[in-house]
Amino acid sequence: MIMQLIDTLSFQRLRRISQLGLVNLVYPGANHTRFQHALGTLHLMQKVITHLNAKGNFISNDEAIDLKLAILLHDIGHYSEAFPEDALEQELNNYHEDSGALILEGTFPEEVVASVKFHVSAKRYLCATDTNYFNCLSEASVYSLKLQGGPMDKHEILEFEKNPHLELCLKVRRWDDSAKVQGIKTPPFSHYLPVLQRLV
Repeated sequence: MIMQLIDTLSFQRLRRISQLGLVNLVYPGANHTRFQHALGTLHLMQKVITHLNAKGNFISNDEAIDLKLAILLHDIGHYSEAFPEDALEQELNNYHEDSGALILEGTFPEEVVASVKFHVSAKRYLCATDTNYFNCLSEASVYSLKLQGGPMDKHEILEFEKNPHLELCLKVRRWDDSAKVQGIKTPPFSHYLPVLQRLV
């Protein structure tokens, strides 16, 4: 199922969607696509799971699968044809979190869908509640935050804290931010095929 999803034209579109805007025009060779970002987040997730298990904080196989699916697919909504590939450059909020949740609903576990649907809300929440969080955001995340409504107000914070999947949403958000590193070294896509096949 995962491989079928990745092989779709919508998912393959992420190979062309840059996360660095026009940086490659200033720094030739600079490149970081949504596809690379998806693999980078999955790579970091595997390291986190291995580290936690080694420390005795065991994550079950089912939990590990949900975590890997959530992080791999958190930006799947960017690959929807509903908005142009350069929506953010046009100062348009593409609501990729909603598009992503719609793509995944009915096929993936509720926790995975929720982590995709609310990872933008988690960014807005963390910007409002964690004074150090904003300083860790990439330039692109700071820019998109403005389009996404900025930090949450007190009422939005209280509502978001009622989310039954709050902790997973916050974790996915932090892992998302951690993988926005130019030049992050990840194994090639073929390395993930066995992992993706096990996720199905």
